[in-house]
Amino acid sequence: MYPPNNPCLTQKRTSCILATRMKIEFSLLSGLSCLLLLFFAFQGEAPELYSVEIGCEVSDEAINITIDPIFLVWTHCATDLSYLAMKGKHAFALGNVIACRNRHRDDQLIDLALQHEATHIAQQRALGIFCPLGYLCGLNMEGEPYYSMPCPDNNRAMVLEKCVWAMWAPPAKWHNQWSFIALTFPLSVPIH
Repeated sequence: MYPPNNPCLTQKRTSCILATRMKIEFSLLSGLSCLLLLFFAFQGEAPELYSVEIGCEVSDEAINITIDPIFLVWTHCATDLSYLAMKGKHAFALGNVIACRNRHRDDQLIDLALQHEATHIAQQRALGIFCPLGYLCGLNMEGEPYYSMPCPDNNRAMVLEKCVWAMWAPPAKWHNQWSFIALTFPLSVPIH
Protein backbone atom coordinates (compact mmCIF):
# COMPACT_ATOMS: atom_id res chain seq x y z
CA MET A 1 0.00 0.00 0.00
CA TYR A 2 1.26 3.46 -0.93
CA PRO A 3 1.66 6.13 1.73
CA PRO A 4 -1.27 8.64 1.67
CA ASN A 5 0.95 11.59 0.75
CA ASN A 6 2.29 9.89 -2.38
CA PRO A 7 2.19 12.52 -5.21
CA CYS A 8 1.17 9.81 -7.66
CA LEU A 9 -2.08 9.33 -5.76
CA THR A 10 -2.88 12.89 -4.78
CA GLN A 11 -2.08 14.69 -8.06
CA LYS A 12 -5.22 15.74 -9.88
CA ARG A 13 -5.40 14.81 -13.51
CA THR A 14 -6.88 17.56 -15.66
CA SER A 15 -7.79 17.29 -19.29
CA CYS A 16 -10.28 18.87 -21.64
CA ILE A 17 -12.42 17.16 -24.21
CA LEU A 18 -14.30 18.65 -27.13
CA ALA A 19 -18.01 19.08 -26.64
CA THR A 20 -20.14 17.68 -29.43
CA ARG A 21 -21.86 20.98 -30.35
CA MET A 22 -19.86 22.72 -33.05
CA LYS A 23 -21.01 26.21 -34.06
CA ILE A 24 -20.67 27.46 -37.65
CA GLU A 25 -21.01 31.19 -38.36
CA PHE A 26 -21.51 32.54 -41.84
CA SER A 27 -21.80 36.34 -41.78
CA LEU A 28 -24.09 38.60 -43.78
CA LEU A 29 -21.13 39.97 -45.74
CA SER A 30 -20.13 36.39 -46.55
CA GLY A 31 -23.63 35.84 -47.93
CA LEU A 32 -23.26 38.98 -50.06
CA SER A 33 -19.89 37.68 -51.28
CA CYS A 34 -21.56 34.44 -52.37
CA LEU A 35 -24.34 36.37 -54.14
CA LEU A 36 -21.72 38.46 -55.95
CA LEU A 37 -19.89 35.28 -57.01
CA LEU A 38 -23.18 33.85 -58.30
CA PHE A 39 -23.90 37.09 -60.15
CA PHE A 40 -20.56 36.90 -61.95
CA ALA A 41 -21.01 33.16 -62.58
CA PHE A 42 -24.31 33.88 -64.36
CA GLN A 43 -22.41 36.41 -66.51
CA GLY A 44 -20.01 33.63 -67.52
CA GLU A 45 -17.13 34.85 -65.33
CA ALA A 46 -15.31 32.11 -63.39
CA PRO A 47 -13.95 33.00 -59.93
CA GLU A 48 -10.42 32.05 -58.91
CA LEU A 49 -9.07 31.56 -55.42
CA TYR A 50 -6.65 34.49 -54.95
CA SER A 51 -5.63 33.67 -51.37
CA VAL A 52 -6.87 32.04 -48.19
CA GLU A 53 -6.12 32.90 -44.58
CA ILE A 54 -6.83 30.41 -41.79
CA GLY A 55 -6.73 31.49 -38.17
CA CYS A 56 -6.98 29.55 -34.94
CA GLU A 57 -7.53 30.77 -31.39
CA VAL A 58 -7.62 28.49 -28.37
CA SER A 59 -9.13 29.58 -25.07
CA ASP A 60 -10.31 27.76 -21.95
CA GLU A 61 -13.83 27.67 -23.38
CA ALA A 62 -13.38 26.87 -27.08
CA ILE A 63 -11.26 26.39 -30.14
CA ASN A 64 -12.12 28.99 -32.81
CA ILE A 65 -11.09 28.49 -36.42
CA THR A 66 -11.63 31.18 -39.05
CA ILE A 67 -11.41 30.68 -42.80
CA ASP A 68 -11.05 33.77 -44.98
CA PRO A 69 -10.66 33.18 -48.72
CA ILE A 70 -10.32 35.97 -51.25
CA PHE A 71 -11.90 35.22 -54.61
CA LEU A 72 -10.77 36.96 -57.79
CA VAL A 73 -13.09 37.44 -60.75
CA TRP A 74 -11.80 38.70 -64.10
CA THR A 75 -14.74 40.50 -65.69
CA HIS A 76 -15.51 42.09 -69.03
CA CYS A 77 -17.79 44.69 -67.32
CA ALA A 78 -20.66 43.80 -69.61
CA THR A 79 -23.29 44.34 -66.93
CA ASP A 80 -24.53 47.59 -65.44
CA LEU A 81 -23.62 46.61 -61.85
CA SER A 82 -19.99 45.80 -62.51
CA TYR A 83 -19.63 48.77 -64.88
CA LEU A 84 -20.91 51.22 -62.26
CA ALA A 85 -18.77 49.72 -59.49
CA MET A 86 -15.64 49.78 -61.67
CA LYS A 87 -16.16 53.07 -63.49
CA GLY A 88 -12.66 54.43 -63.98
CA LYS A 89 -11.05 51.71 -61.85
CA HIS A 90 -8.99 48.60 -62.50
CA ALA A 91 -10.82 46.65 -59.78
CA PHE A 92 -13.15 46.78 -56.79
CA ALA A 93 -13.57 44.69 -53.65
CA LEU A 94 -16.69 43.71 -51.75
CA GLY A 95 -16.75 41.15 -48.96
CA ASN A 96 -14.36 38.41 -50.02
CA VAL A 97 -14.52 39.15 -53.74
CA ILE A 98 -12.17 41.19 -55.92
CA ALA A 99 -13.54 41.95 -59.38
CA CYS A 100 -10.93 43.08 -61.87
CA ARG A 101 -11.30 44.19 -65.47
CA ASN A 102 -10.20 41.41 -67.80
CA ARG A 103 -8.31 43.85 -70.02
CA HIS A 104 -5.91 44.54 -67.12
CA ARG A 105 -5.01 40.87 -66.62
CA ASP A 106 -1.59 41.34 -68.25
CA ASP A 107 -0.99 44.87 -66.92
CA GLN A 108 2.38 45.07 -65.18
CA LEU A 109 0.76 46.96 -62.28
CA ILE A 110 -2.04 44.48 -61.65
CA ASP A 111 -0.28 42.93 -58.63
CA LEU A 112 -0.24 46.32 -56.89
CA ALA A 113 -3.90 46.93 -57.79
CA LEU A 114 -4.81 43.51 -56.36
CA GLN A 115 -2.84 44.28 -53.16
CA HIS A 116 -4.83 47.51 -52.86
CA GLU A 117 -8.14 45.61 -53.15
CA ALA A 118 -6.97 42.83 -50.79
CA THR A 119 -6.23 45.55 -48.21
CA HIS A 120 -9.84 46.74 -48.61
CA ILE A 121 -11.00 43.20 -47.83
CA ALA A 122 -8.79 43.14 -44.71
CA GLN A 123 -10.31 46.51 -43.69
CA GLN A 124 -13.84 45.15 -44.13
CA ARG A 125 -12.97 42.03 -42.14
CA ALA A 126 -11.41 44.08 -39.33
CA LEU A 127 -14.05 46.79 -39.02
CA GLY A 128 -17.15 44.81 -40.00
CA ILE A 129 -20.26 46.95 -40.36
CA PHE A 130 -18.27 49.94 -39.11
CA CYS A 131 -15.99 49.94 -42.17
CA PRO A 132 -17.70 53.01 -43.73
CA LEU A 133 -17.03 54.87 -40.48
CA GLY A 134 -13.30 54.36 -41.08
CA TYR A 135 -13.51 57.00 -43.80
CA LEU A 136 -15.32 59.41 -41.47
CA CYS A 137 -12.95 58.79 -38.55
CA GLY A 138 -9.88 59.71 -40.55
CA LEU A 139 -8.44 56.27 -41.25
CA ASN A 140 -6.56 56.35 -44.55
CA MET A 141 -8.73 53.75 -46.25
CA GLU A 142 -7.65 54.52 -49.83
CA GLY A 143 -3.98 55.45 -49.49
CA GLU A 144 -4.26 59.20 -49.85
CA PRO A 145 -2.75 61.42 -51.11
CA TYR A 146 -1.45 58.89 -53.65
CA TYR A 147 -4.84 57.34 -54.50
CA SER A 148 -6.23 60.51 -56.07
CA MET A 149 -2.91 61.79 -57.38
CA PRO A 150 -2.71 62.11 -61.16
CA CYS A 151 0.43 60.47 -62.40
CA PRO A 152 2.16 60.01 -65.73
CA ASP A 153 2.43 56.48 -67.07
CA ASN A 154 6.14 56.26 -66.33
CA ASN A 155 5.48 56.96 -62.62
CA ARG A 156 2.37 54.79 -62.06
CA ALA A 157 4.18 51.92 -60.33
CA MET A 158 5.81 54.13 -57.72
CA VAL A 159 2.57 56.04 -57.00
CA LEU A 160 0.50 52.85 -56.71
CA GLU A 161 3.11 51.25 -54.45
CA LYS A 162 3.03 54.31 -52.17
CA CYS A 163 -0.77 54.18 -52.21
CA VAL A 164 -0.79 50.55 -51.02
CA TRP A 165 1.81 51.36 -48.36
CA ALA A 166 -0.17 54.40 -47.08
CA MET A 167 -3.51 52.55 -46.71
CA TRP A 168 -4.73 51.74 -43.22
CA ALA A 169 -4.40 48.03 -42.56
CA PRO A 170 -5.45 46.32 -39.33
CA PRO A 171 -2.56 45.49 -36.96
CA ALA A 172 -1.52 41.85 -36.69
CA LYS A 173 -3.22 41.30 -33.29
CA TRP A 174 -6.48 42.99 -34.36
CA HIS A 175 -9.63 41.01 -33.55
CA ASN A 176 -11.62 40.82 -36.78
CA GLN A 177 -15.30 41.67 -36.64
CA TRP A 178 -16.25 39.01 -39.15
CA SER A 179 -14.82 36.11 -41.11
CA PHE A 180 -16.07 34.31 -44.17
CA ILE A 181 -16.64 31.18 -42.08
CA ALA A 182 -16.01 30.83 -38.35
CA LEU A 183 -16.05 27.43 -36.67
CA THR A 184 -16.28 27.18 -32.89
CA PHE A 185 -15.59 23.95 -31.07
CA PRO A 186 -16.63 24.40 -27.43
CA LEU A 187 -14.53 22.64 -24.83
CA SER A 188 -16.29 20.84 -22.03
CA VAL A 189 -15.64 21.71 -18.41
CA PRO A 190 -12.20 20.41 -17.40
CA ILE A 191 -12.36 16.92 -15.94
CA HIS A 192 -10.70 16.58 -12.53
